[in-house]
Amino acid sequence: RSVAGVARKEQRGRNRAGAGHHGDRQGKHCDVRDMLRGRLVGLACLGLVLTFSRAGIGAAFLGILIALYATKPSLRPRILMVFGVGVAALLVGVLLSSGKMVSGFGRPRAYSTAFEVIDSNRRFGVGPGRAADALNAAFPKSSFRHAHNFWLTWWVEAGTVAFLSVLWISIALIVKSLRGALDRNRYSVAALIALVGF
Repeated sequence: RSVAGVARKEQRGRNRAGAGHHGDRQGKHCDVRDMLRGRLVGLACLGLVLTFSRAGIGAAFLGILIALYATKPSLRPRILMVFGVGVAALLVGVLLSSGKMVSGFGRPRAYSTAFEVIDSNRRFGVGPGRAADALNAAFPKSSFRHAHNFWLTWWVEAGTVAFLSVLWISIALIVKSLRGALDRNRYSVAALIALVGF
């Protein structure tokens, strides 16, 4: 009996040592994965900055705030404060630049022309891929390739019924992703960031 007891104790010791070693390996793998994820996110943000797209940079900033808000409840008051400061800074910039900060590259003209085309083709739009032709025909001095806004371009091409359908689907996906993100589901957080950026 004593020999059997000693053997069992030795086996338990080996099992604990093996479990500890396995846990260490898992911890190292998690550290490597976290490091790789962090670097990929950093590269993605750098790529957005290098596009010099104000909308892209703003979407990345907003996505980071949303991810932190959903996964770090203790930081929510600070995140709301940062968001409020950001919105205030944007409004001040718009006022000081007389709107030029957010209306460069012919956007106001593109938007107004897009609404003119939409008004003339409300139900079914002008057809897929024909937004540029329709915009340039409505404003002959222009050389538009799109309406400078995905939603407006889609509305011009597909019409009001299709636009409202896509809008409804997008809102439903955002609401569903937000609920999952608040439950700290990482996939929902990623989906929410992607939808907001979109």
